Amino acid sequence: MDPFYAATVQAVEEAVLNSLTANEDMVGRDGHRSPALPRDQVRKLLAARSAAE
Repeated sequence: MDPFYAATVQAVEEAVLNSLTANEDMVGRDGHRSPALPRDQVRKLLAARSAAE
């Protein structure tokens, strides 16, 4: 695999993982609520994924 392509894939993966773990509950317009993802469950899913690779 081209090293530049591999670096791009790793950077995107890191950005996605950061967004999954750095989230917070939000309340928007008209009281619409968007809850944060449960960090402990995300961590378990990622650990299971790493173990399967």
